[in-house]
Amino acid sequence: MQIAGLISLLIGVLLLYWQRKRKYERSNDYGVERLPSYFGLFKARLLDSMLIIAANGALLAGVFMLAFEYVDSWGWIVMLPVAIWMLFILS
Repeated sequence: MQIAGLISLLIGVLLLYWQRKRKYERSNDYGVERLPSYFGLFKARLLDSMLIIAANGALLAGVFMLAFEYVDSWGWIVMLPVAIWMLFILS
């Protein structure tokens, strides 16, 4: 579980890096994105949104896997807000 959590964190970081790199490569010297058409803008934003969602999911999964593994030492710090949120939702 520890290795899976670390791999998930690594995948999340790499996906975020890829999304930021894509946006940087589309920008000109003044920071304005240059795309060939409106459909190109739509495709780029859609893929960037999917990358962000996948990266956040992978990062959260990795943090929770590691928190469950180390709940006795530092994992309770991560799990306490989750437990409070669960009590709020269930009550």
